[in-house]
Amino acid sequence: MSRVILIEGTDRVDVTQAAKFGDLVYLFRTRERRGTLFEVSDYVRTLKTMLRQINYNPAQDFICIVGRMIPVTLLGMAVMSLVHQEKYSSPIKLLLWNAVDDQYVVRVLTSDERTKETDHAQMSFTNLSTPKANVVPVPGHQEGT
Repeated sequence: MSRVILIEGTDRVDVTQAAKFGDLVYLFRTRERRGTLFEVSDYVRTLKTMLRQINYNPAQDFICIVGRMIPVTLLGMAVMSLVHQEKYSSPIKLLLWNAVDDQYVVRVLTSDERTKETDHAQMSFTNLSTPKANVVPVPGHQEGT
C-alpha cells in the first residue's frame, strides 16, 4: 500500500483528500519540539534518518507538499539527497494541492541519468495529472526542466 508522507500536521490545509493516495504518515507531530531549522545539515540528516526508519520507497510512497515552507523545503532536500545517495531508479512522487480544482495532483521528479555517477543530483519536474490547458507558462521557463 502506498503512503503519503507529510513533514507535520497542519491546521491550515485539510489533508484528508491526500489519504486517497495512501496512508498518511507524519514525520513530526504538530508543534513537536525538534532541532532548529537554522542547523540545516543536522535537520536534513535527521529527516533522512526518519525516512530510512519508515522505509521510504520512492516507487510506492508520495511526499505531500503541504505545511510551513521551510520544513517542507528541507524535507524535499532530504528526499532528493536520500534518493541520490541510495541510487534509487524510481522517480519521486509528489502530491500538491490544486486550489483551482480543489484536489491533490500528482507531480513527479525524475533524475537525469547522466548525473547518477556524479555528486550533483539534477531533477526534472513532470506534470502527471493536470491537462496542458491548465498550465500557465512562465516567461523564460520551459516545462519539464
